[in-house]
Amino acid sequence: MRTIRPGHANRQMVIEDIRRCANGINLQFQEALAIVENLGKGVNTEHDEFAPMLSPNYNDRLYFSSIRPGNIGNPKKENGRTDERFGQYPSDMFNCQITNGIWGNIQPMHYLLNSPNHEILLGFNSDGNALYYFKGRNLRSGQIIVDTFKRVEERLVSSTPLQVPMNTINGDNSPFFYNDTLLFFASSRIGGYGGSDIYKTSLRNGRWSAPVNLGPDINTAYDETTPFMARDGHTLFYSSNDSKKSIGGLDIFKSFYVEGTKRWTKALNMGMPINSSADDDYFKISGDGFTAFFASARKDGAGQRDIYIAYFQSFLEEMEWPTTAYVPPPSQQEPNLPPVPDIRQEEMPVVITPPTNPTNNTGNSQPINDGFEEDFPTTTTKVPTSSPPPAPSSPYAPIYYTNAEELTRHTTKKETLDGVVAQMKQQSSLVVIFSAYPDEVTATALFQLTKDLEVAGNYLHQAGIPLANIYIRAVGMPKTQRAGQCVEISFFDLASNTVSENLPVVGRNMEMVEPGLLTNSALHYKVQVASAQRSIETPFQQNVDYVMIERKLDFPYYRYTLGAANTYAEASTLRRQLARKGFESAYVVPFVHGYRVDKKQARLKMTAFPDLRRYLHLK
Repeated sequence: MRTIRPGHANRQMVIEDIRRCANGINLQFQEALAIVENLGKGVNTEHDEFAPMLSPNYNDRLYFSSIRPGNIGNPKKENGRTDERFGQYPSDMFNCQITNGIWGNIQPMHYLLNSPNHEILLGFNSDGNALYYFKGRNLRSGQIIVDTFKRVEERLVSSTPLQVPMNTINGDNSPFFYNDTLLFFASSRIGGYGGSDIYKTSLRNGRWSAPVNLGPDINTAYDETTPFMARDGHTLFYSSNDSKKSIGGLDIFKSFYVEGTKRWTKALNMGMPINSSADDDYFKISGDGFTAFFASARKDGAGQRDIYIAYFQSFLEEMEWPTTAYVPPPSQQEPNLPPVPDIRQEEMPVVITPPTNPTNNTGNSQPINDGFEEDFPTTTTKVPTSSPPPAPSSPYAPIYYTNAEELTRHTTKKETLDGVVAQMKQQSSLVVIFSAYPDEVTATALFQLTKDLEVAGNYLHQAGIPLANIYIRAVGMPKTQRAGQCVEISFFDLASNTVSENLPVVGRNMEMVEPGLLTNSALHYKVQVASAQRSIETPFQQNVDYVMIERKLDFPYYRYTLGAANTYAEASTLRRQLARKGFESAYVVPFVHGYRVDKKQARLKMTAFPDLRRYLHLK
C-alpha cells in the first residue's frame, strides 16, 4: 500500500487482501469447530476434484466430480475445439468407498451418464432414488438432468432434463434441493447485488415459483455460491469471497433464517481449519450430523481442488429433523429487504412432474440398479397411534427381563411399560434408558436387540412420551462378566445429578449383572467409531470390550462406541489407539449414569463430576 500509486488498477485488490489477512488474524483465536483431513491419494489427484456428496443411504459411499485425464472425451478449449496441449478435460462423475478408514476404490459413473460433455453431480432427491446432475458442452451452459437408476437395457440415449426455473446461460449454477420442494442456487443473473448471488424457488402445486434473491443479509457485491440447507430448514451454509468476512478466496459461512423477523442472521465464518487462504466451497453435512465434506484448493492438497472431510466434536443441532413437515413459503418477495429487479419473463414458473420409481420387466415395483449404484432408501414402519391401557400410578422397583421380545409382547410386561409412561408424565425431565445385554457379542445379536428395544420405545412414544426422552442401547459385556441375556429399564434425570430412590438407576441395585460393570458407573467415557442406519461389522472386529450400539429415538442413526474408561485421559489413549487402526474420526464421549451427554450437559454436570473439565478442555 505504501508503494502502489493511488490510481493503480491493483490498489483495491491489495486493500482487500489486507482485510483478509486481518480476518485471519482474528479468526485464529476462535475455537476450532472441527478436525479437517484430506481424503487422501485414494481419491484426490493433482487435478481438480470437487462437488462431494455423501450417499443419502450409505455412510461408506461418497460421490464427487473431477476434471482429470482419463475422463470420457478429449481436452478442449473454450471454443469447443480439441486441444491436447492447452485444452481442459471434461468433468466426469465418480463414486468411492471407505474401507478400514481409508477412502478409495474410485469408480466412474456409468458411460450413459458420463459423456464427452461436462457432468457435475448436484444432489439426490429426498428418497435417494433420483440423481440430479449438470450436463453441458462447457461449465457455463447446459442442462440439469434427472436420472432414476434404470437398468442399462432400459435407458434411452437422450437424457431427461429437470424442468426448474434455472438457466445456466444466465449464470445459474450450484443448485441444492431441500426436501424436493425448495431449491437454492447461485446466479450471476442481471439484477443481483454483484458477483454471484444466492436465490431460492419453491415448488407448489406442481409449479416452481419465480426465483427470489435472498437479499443483502446473505448476498454482497462479491460472490456467494454453493448453498446447502441443513435439515432444520432454516440454517444455510454457503461460500463467499467477501473481503470483509473471508480469510482468502471463498470461505464457508453459516446463517440462520429467523421466522419472526423474516431475516437471515449475520453470517458466521466457520473459521479455521474448515476455511483456508484458498477457495473452500461445496460444503455439505452428512446425515450423521458429525461429519461434513467440502472442496478446497488449499496449499497442503495434492494439486488443484481436493476433497476434505470435517469431523465435528459435537452433533450439529441444525441437522435434527424438524418437528413438523416443511411447507414452502408463499411465492413473494421477502419483506424488509431492498427491492430486487423483477425476474425476466423466460424465467417464470414452469411445470414439473417429479420422477417416479421405475418398475422392472416383471412388473414388480423395485429399485432398479444399472451396475454402478445400489443407493436406494430403506423402508420405515410408522408407529400406530392407538392408545395403550391405563397406567398404574404406583412407583416400581428396578425391572429386568431375559428377553427384549418378552418385554414388548407379553401383556404383563406392557403393564410395566405403562408404569414407565405414568412416571415420565409425572416428571417430564426423565429420560428412560433401555439397556440390553446379550449372551453373544456380535453385530447381529446387538443390532437385533436394539431393534427389539425400539418396539418398546415406540410403545412409549404412542402413549405420549417424546422420542427425545427415549434412549436405547445394546452393550456387549466382557466375557468374564456375562450373566445371561437380560434387559434393564432405568432412568436419567436431565434436570438433576441424582434420581429419586424409588426409581431404577443405572449403576444402582444391579442384580442381573456382575458388579463393576464400567458402562453402569456414575461417570465413564467411551469412544465413538461409527454411526450408520444399518448394522456394521467393523467395530466388532477390533478386540475391544464394551462394544455398544446406542440410539436416541429422535435420531435416525445408530452410534457405535468401543471401550469404557473411568477417566478422560484413559479414553483419549484408547481413541489414539483406534485412530491408528483406521478410525481417524473416532472421538471420546462421556456418559453420566449410563446416558450419553453432550458438551452443554457436561458443563452442567462438572460440579458433581470434576473429570468432565478435562473432557471440556478446561483448567
